[in-house]
Formats: sequence, structure tokens, C-alpha cells
Amino acid sequence: QSEEALQQFHKAIEIAPLDHFAYVMLASHYSKHNQNEKALEAYDGAIQANPRYMNLYDFKADLQLSLKRPDEALKTYDQAIQVNPGQIKAYISKNTVLRKLKRDHQILAVCDDILKENSLKRDPRYVIYAYLTKANTYQQLSQLENAIAACDAAIKTSPGEMQPYLTKAQIYTEAEQWENALHTYDQMIQKNDRYLDAYTGRGHMNLQRMDWQAAQKDFQRAFEIDNKSSQAITGLAICMVYNHQEEKAISFVKEQLENFKEDGLFHYNVACVYGRALINLKDQKKTPDVQKTIKEYQDTAIQHLSKASEVGFQDVEWMQKDPDLSELQALPAFKTLVQTLEKKQNSLQ
Repeated sequence: QSEEALQQFHKAIEIAPLDHFAYVMLASHYSKHNQNEKALEAYDGAIQANPRYMNLYDFKADLQLSLKRPDEALKTYDQAIQVNPGQIKAYISKNTVLRKLKRDHQILAVCDDILKENSLKRDPRYVIYAYLTKANTYQQLSQLENAIAACDAAIKTSPGEMQPYLTKAQIYTEAEQWENALHTYDQMIQKNDRYLDAYTGRGHMNLQRMDWQAAQKDFQRAFEIDNKSSQAITGLAICMVYNHQEEKAISFVKEQLENFKEDGLFHYNVACVYGRALINLKDQKKTPDVQKTIKEYQDTAIQHLSKASEVGFQDVEWMQKDPDLSELQALPAFKTLVQTLEKKQNSLQ
């Protein structure tokens, strides 16, 4: 059957040598049978037949990446850019690979290429993508001034677009420049007082500043704007706990669980609500009732962490140092969960 399939693919190519589809099917066949060099040759045939069809370059690059040949994949995207300089897709795909390789300076160069390409810089969406990618990259390089300048360039490109302001505020927050971050969030809210991310972002910033009451007001406003927002709900609940409203917070998240059964981040944040409640109980006199509550909160938090990992939350490194989980991290059940997640991650590498 395999040999017959090969004959059919080659016959299709002979009949329609400029139709890329038969080449792609041939490449898929070779790849399935671990004949990867032949598969790459078939993708080359597909690209030669239809060099402007961008997905073909992705197919070839994906195979090269699966073979752990990232530099060859980058050359494939360079070929795509050379043939189709006005197609943003190849630049974005190239940056995705470079980001995984942590080649920050090359990412900056790709963004500069976008900003120089006449057919791309006429579209403000592409210009904003280039500047915000530069901003995030400069942040990784600890070049705060350059990161903010890139955000400002994006804002100048399209003053009504909110994402550049949000990125700018997040960069200031990461740098713990609270007043600058607060000013930027305030600008966003002045432009659009129903922009959810402005309130949740400012709420998270106020949590980091340890201004629990201001944070709770922000998350409360976010919840009023969108009562289905995972960030608004869990942010508001965590603030309630910080403000010593533990029972209210736990009752609140229990009411919302039905809508977020398969949301890993929601379950993780609910675990943080219980974790923060445990911190509040730490200095209380250990009466039988308090000990019972502690055990109940511990068990429930671990259940939510386990569920979070089942449905997509994988940041095991942060889980081990998250201050909201400090009262859980010494528990045997927590350590067992971490070991299970680490084994799972290692098996996927």
C-alpha cells in the first residue's frame, strides 16, 4: 500500500507539476515513514511549485524544528521573506523560533526589517507588532529606556490602540516603577473607562505595591465590567483574603467554579486564594476548629493545583516559589505533585 501511494503521488506531480498539494502529500508520506530528507525535498518541490503560499514554508520549518535543526528552519523563513517580503507571517514565525532560542538581538533585527519594508509599514498593525516585540525584547535585555521608547513609538503609530499602553504599563510594573505604571493605567482608563485589562493590570500592580484596598477596588470594577473574567474573579477573591475577608472570598470563588472547570489558570488562582487564607491563619491560636480549617484549606488547595496541572497549567517552577503558596510548599502532597509535573515535563522534552 505504501509503494502504491508513492506511485500515486508521483503520478499526480507528473500530471500537475505546478500544484503544490501533491508535493505536500508526498512529504507527509515520507515524514510518516521517517524518511525525513526525502520529505524535505518534497517540501522544496512544493515551494518551487507555489512559492507564494506561505504555509509551505511553515510545513518545512516545522519538520526541521522537529529534527532539532533550528538554524535550517530560520533559513527556510529567510527564503520565505525573500520571496514574499510583504507577508508578515514569515517574520512572525521567524521571531517565534528566535524567541525559543533566546536570540534577542536577532529578534530586534527582524523587527527592524519589518519597519523598513514599505509594503508592511503602511499597515499600522504590523508596525505596532514590530515595536511591541522590540519593547518586550528590550525588557528581556533589561534595557528599560529602549523598551519604553518602543512602546511610545507604537502609541504614536496608533494613539487609539490600547495594547501599546498596556505593554508600557506592564513593563513599568515589572521594573517596579509604580508611579509611571499608575500614570499609564490612568491614561488607558481615561481613554476607555470600560477597558477590562486596564483594571486587572492596575489591580495586579496594586497587589505588588501591597495596596490591598486599591487592588480590590480595581478588581471589583473589572468584575462589574465582565463578571465572566477569570482574572477579575480570582483577583477580587485574592484581594478579599488580603483584606481578611477569607470566608467571603472562598464562597465567591466556589460560586464561579462551574464556569471555569477546564481553565488551568483559574484553578491555580483559586489554590492561591486558599494559600493566602492559610497565611492569614498561620498566627492564630491552633484550636481544634482552626486546625480543621487549615487541613480543609490545604486539601482543597492541593486539589485545585492538581486540577490546574491536568487542564493546562504547567509553570511548576513558579509554583514552587509563589508566595501565595508558601504555606503549602512544605507539604508532602505538594512535593509529590511537583515531582509528578517535573517528570511529565521531562518526558515531553
